[in-house]
Amino acid sequence: MVSTLRESGRETRQIRDAAIGRLEEQRVALQRRIDTMYIDKLDGRIDMTTFDRLSAEWRAEQARIGELIEGHRADGEINFEEGARLLELVGRCQELFAIQSASEKRQLLDFVVSDCSWSDGRLTPTFRKPFDLLVATRKQVDEQRAKFAPDALLATEFEIWYPQRDSNPRSPP
Repeated sequence: MVSTLRESGRETRQIRDAAIGRLEEQRVALQRRIDTMYIDKLDGRIDMTTFDRLSAEWRAEQARIGELIEGHRADGEINFEEGARLLELVGRCQELFAIQSASEKRQLLDFVVSDCSWSDGRLTPTFRKPFDLLVATRKQVDEQRAKFAPDALLATEFEIWYPQRDSNPRSPP
C-alpha cells in the first residue's frame, strides 16, 4: 500500500506538472499576441478600440489561466510521501505504543478513541472518524477470511472499499 501510494504521488505530480506546463504555454502565447498587437497598434495596422477590446479579453484569459495554475499548485500540496510515512507509522503503532510513556499513550488514545464502555468484563471503545471506518473494515475482512479462507489472502478483501464498478468505464467489471 505504501509503494502504491508513493507511485500514485509520482504519477499525480507528473500529470499536474504537465497541466501547469500547458497552461504556462497558453499564458505565454497570449502575452506574445498582446505584444504583437501592441506593435501593430503603434504601426497603425489596428485601431485603439480593437487593441483595447482584444487586450482586455486576452488579459482576462491570462488571469483565468493564472488561477488555474494556482489551483493545480494548491492541489499539489497533497503530499503522498507524508501519507506513505503515516501508513508506515501506523504499521508500527502497536510496537511504538508499547514503549511510550503513559502521557503519550493517553494522548494517542484521546486522538483515536472518543469513548469507552465496560460491560460484562469487556472494554468496548468507540472510535473517532476515520478510525471507526478502519476498524469496521478490518472486522469485515477478518470475518471473510475466517469464513472462506483462513490461511489465504482473499481476492474480495478490497472489494469492501469499492463495491461499485471501477470508475474507468473501459476497465473490465
